[in-house]
Amino acid sequence: MYDNAKSVFQQRLKETIKTDESKKIIEDVIRLHLFKNAEKDESLLSLVEVYDLLGLDKFTDLLALLDGRTVAFPRKEDFKDTVQLAICYYYKNIEGKSWKDIKELLGDSDIPAIKYGIRMQQLQLFLNYIADRMKMRGVGSDE
Repeated sequence: MYDNAKSVFQQRLKETIKTDESKKIIEDVIRLHLFKNAEKDESLLSLVEVYDLLGLDKFTDLLALLDGRTVAFPRKEDFKDTVQLAICYYYKNIEGKSWKDIKELLGDSDIPAIKYGIRMQQLQLFLNYIADRMKMRGVGSDE
């Protein structure tokens, strides 16, 4: 349903925006309207920033995906922790590096190896669970 609604709306949008100049004007009007809405509710200024960051096409995709729902984004520190966990997972489980090597590669001797080790085990259990579910559904099988 999302793909169909997206394609109809995106097609109409592409038909309307025939030149780079018309696209720029329409994007500016949308941005101004978002600012106008933010005048009533300052928290809506974040939408202008997201619109500026993503551009019209990706912003439209995001809105179609969320469709009025509220989403809480992680704090920067929480996401940084997630990224660091992913990097550690890669070095440890894919490249087979030791914690000493990982700390050296990341230039951070304070990486909590026990904390990340536990989180990586939990992630691995989750990945195994997903893989088992996919196998049960026949996803990825050659049969």
